[in-house]
Amino acid sequence: MEYSKLGLEHFTPDYTRYFHALPEPVRDNLIAAQWQLHKGIDTHTIAAIHDELYRRTLHGGWPDAVLTPGVHVRTAGRIATSTIELHLEHTQQNTRSRLTTDAVVLATGYRERPLTRLLAGLDPHLRRDSQNRPRIDDEYRLLLDPAITGAIHIQNAAPHPTASAPPTSASPPGAAPPSSTP
Repeated sequence: MEYSKLGLEHFTPDYTRYFHALPEPVRDNLIAAQWQLHKGIDTHTIAAIHDELYRRTLHGGWPDAVLTPGVHVRTAGRIATSTIELHLEHTQQNTRSRLTTDAVVLATGYRERPLTRLLAGLDPHLRRDSQNRPRIDDEYRLLLDPAITGAIHIQNAAPHPTASAPPTSASPPGAAPPSSTP
């Protein structure tokens, strides 16, 4: 999740209204361009990594660790008994490199899962967009047949209608505002 001041501008009610007023194809293109705003590393995980790297520098040393986001491991193999050689490809820069190390932590990333089974009971009542995806309004509610009472608020379940809105922005109306502290 992107929490820089500029990144947070994408999570305001004004931007949400702007985004929902755009034609569906434009929204889809924006989401593809803004993927990094909601598919970042978990804040607790990156904080723990930061703390560990900081701890390693306290006595004047260097942490002897490398974070390599956006890098695909093409192959990996042992060199000697305690060294690993990685053949890497940076997915955005389309460059290849090698890295030798004593240890590797692979973060495989987020993987979206289909909502079909979860929403199966509501399927006949769901309003859908032109791509047959569930429609979600600018208050992060599933659009349902008017005969269905109540509301279902979506949180991180469908990026197509919500753009880069953070997971905590899907609070029900009247709920306390989400805290930005971990």
